[in-house]
Amino acid sequence: MSFLPAKPALALFCITAIGFGCSNQTIGTHNSPPQATITSPSTEAELDDSTVIFAGTVADSEDSAGDLAVRWYDNVNPEEPLCEGNPDSTGYTTCPIQQLSPGNHLITLQVTDTKGATDEASIEVIVTVELDPPAVTITSPLSGFTYFEADIITFSGQVASADGSELDLSVVWNSDIQGDLYAGNADSAGSTGFELPLMDGTHIITLRATDSEGAQGSASTAITVSPYPPGQLDQDQDGYCPDGIDQNNDGNCIEDEITGINTQDCDDFAAVTYPGATEICDGDDNDCDGTLPDNEADVDADGQLICEGDCDDNDINNYSGNTEICDGADNNCNTLADMDAAGEVDNDSDGYRSCNDCNDNDSDINPGVAEVCGDGLDNDCDGLNDSGLDLDGDGSPGLPCGDDCNDNNPIIYPGAYDDCSDLLDNDCDGVLNSDEDDLYEANESGITSPGYELSGQGPDIDVEFTAPASGCYFDLNAAYLEFSPGAGSVQGNFSHSNDLDIYEIETSGLSTEALILIAGLTTGTAIPQDCDEGYISWTSSEPINIILEVDGAQVATGSSASGTTNFTLDITELFSPDFRIIVQQTGSWLPTVDGTCGPDYTIDFLIP
Repeated sequence: MSFLPAKPALALFCITAIGFGCSNQTIGTHNSPPQATITSPSTEAELDDSTVIFAGTVADSEDSAGDLAVRWYDNVNPEEPLCEGNPDSTGYTTCPIQQLSPGNHLITLQVTDTKGATDEASIEVIVTVELDPPAVTITSPLSGFTYFEADIITFSGQVASADGSELDLSVVWNSDIQGDLYAGNADSAGSTGFELPLMDGTHIITLRATDSEGAQGSASTAITVSPYPPGQLDQDQDGYCPDGIDQNNDGNCIEDEITGINTQDCDDFAAVTYPGATEICDGDDNDCDGTLPDNEADVDADGQLICEGDCDDNDINNYSGNTEICDGADNNCNTLADMDAAGEVDNDSDGYRSCNDCNDNDSDINPGVAEVCGDGLDNDCDGLNDSGLDLDGDGSPGLPCGDDCNDNNPIIYPGAYDDCSDLLDNDCDGVLNSDEDDLYEANESGITSPGYELSGQGPDIDVEFTAPASGCYFDLNAAYLEFSPGAGSVQGNFSHSNDLDIYEIETSGLSTEALILIAGLTTGTAIPQDCDEGYISWTSSEPINIILEVDGAQVATGSSASGTTNFTLDITELFSPDFRIIVQQTGSWLPTVDGTCGPDYTIDFLIP
């Protein structure tokens, strides 16, 4: 940020009768900014998550291409560059990037010339990921089975995301004849099911599952629904129909077939299930006696029956083949709690087992305690003694035992130079010293823009008809041309490391009568001694450069944190309409702790 100038006005002085022209000059930027262009890919391009090569060109009217600095960054994390360096001799630059995260990205190419001027070009790209579909299995009905219109058909299936991390997926069951039959979510074990009769016809039954990423998987089965009387077919060909025993093995339980107690097939879609069958470990009532054996239970719904090796059917984390975790239990059913050699114990009773306590003989050492600085121990089990290592090599150890607020970046540490343009708290003072909302002074359009008019502070020229008692004046015989010096004071503050402040000082005009009198001046007229003496004086919190220009020519300069420079003007400069003070920075500066980015300065001046 900087100052607010008083009473802006245009600095003009016009003399026409003696041949002087009117001047209204525009001040340049002293440096043309570079230009950046992204050539590939096109904006809003859809990309996959493989390697993408971004390409662009940069140019500058003053600098060669190889002297320019380029930086590619992503709006997802603008502080970390994707690529940075220099273009080739033609200004061509590329940035290969691997595995951008899915979603929208604003990729920016930034170019900086040797004087610090910058330009940016951006494109928006969309990164898509080809997702693996969920695993889907229909367990009932099985393909090829025949049902009847009066049958209540059991639909069941199993779903899971491709990596197995999601089970309660969104599911839809569909018949190509009747449309959607069911929509909802699978349970926490990935199971989905319902019961429903279907109309007559051959149905293609499809189970479709969708995971949280939007990936879809499906499975289908074909069944026939017949108007044949229910219960009189042996569909699984085990010799038993739902209504009785198929005595002649023709597949139909009608006419002379045996019916009565212990003749009905309780599951005519499983050949291993019928009255009198041997119980096997499948979770079904194979012998149709109405009772499921105790060892075929799955109370904890972990997908494994007791008879299949589940050693603890009351805990979903314990079953044969599971991965051992640090909980003190036998998770894989090998009779041992053996994630570590100690046996997942808690010897020091600090609430942390030996498998995640780095010292199970000391209750003051575990992952839940705070690191104690200076005791030489790894109190919090993070693998570091005192956690005070200097990981980035900047000479300042990291937290908690050091005071480096970011020990992964060597330009960030207490006392570092805080660059106001890098959006980082370089000196760890808790203040981000970059004022993005007010980067330039209120009346500036850019860091080197002109336009600070100092109204009422420039020299003044008047016509008098009596001789002034003192001061600077010309004796024109019939009248006197009196010069009143311009004087004033301005205060400023630099808001950017490349900032340049320019002040235009207003001068007064002359009346037509005065111009006629000036035309009568002889070439031998002398300038009184006190007409040509002026000064410019300044103080600043950091060294600055001061330049006073008259009609574009330097008449006074200075470079220091404070000083005074005297100057004189010749007769043509006395009539100049164009006085200008330029204030520049001499080098880098440190921001203040409140976020102010540049030095403050005060300038006093006297212009004859």
